[in-house]
Amino acid sequence: MVDLPGAEPTFAAPATATGPEPGPRPTFSVLVAVYQGADVVAEAVASALDQTHPPLEILVADDGSTDDVAGALAVHGERVRLRRF
Repeated sequence: MVDLPGAEPTFAAPATATGPEPGPRPTFSVLVAVYQGADVVAEAVASALDQTHPPLEILVADDGSTDDVAGALAVHGERVRLRRF
């Protein structure tokens, strides 16, 4: 779109009569990084799962926590993959 002060806006392409066709719903993954966050990580994962379009997968990357991150995530079962580094 070209928008000059005082001029009517013009578009580079003409508008279509019916509009664009919707494509397939995109898929996405969620990565949650955690360190010493056992008290909040389950809530973060629950928030991702409660979205209108839930993610394809949720990966939690634990960077050496000494608290019980795995125990906190147990409520989500196999819906979450935990990796420790």
